[in-house]
Amino acid sequence: MVTDLLTTLEKDLCIDTSRVELEGFSQGGAMVWTLACALPGKFRAAVVHSGGGLAMPKTCEPIPFFSTLGHDGSGQGMSSDFFAMVNGCMVESLPEAPTGGHACTNYKGCDDGFPTRWCAYDGGHTPAPTDSGQNGKSWVPQEVWGFLKQF
Repeated sequence: MVTDLLTTLEKDLCIDTSRVELEGFSQGGAMVWTLACALPGKFRAAVVHSGGGLAMPKTCEPIPFFSTLGHDGSGQGMSSDFFAMVNGCMVESLPEAPTGGHACTNYKGCDDGFPTRWCAYDGGHTPAPTDSGQNGKSWVPQEVWGFLKQF
């Protein structure tokens, strides 16, 4: 179904299918990692926010990967470690988010063209967390765009 959709979009809307990126929240995030691994080469990058509800794939090809997860949220924090391994990165302890804030880090040693970035935040299950004192403005869109625009 997704392959047919991409073919139709390319034909009818003349989109550049080499620049299709995936992004999802919660079970939608789990769908992102499922599609990224089931259809290697179809997507340029994958972004997951508090992904969960589906098991991680058994195998996968490298794909640039960005993930967010809150301390209090439900979700599979191991998704970033899984994709870090797939992308040839070193998997090591990542920084914890400070109280009321967030901490983002790039995994080190990733294969060329396959960066992997992780953002932890002090909060729950949400695609748009905010830091204390930010008047409800989420930091996530800027982080995601900073990651995706490199492609």
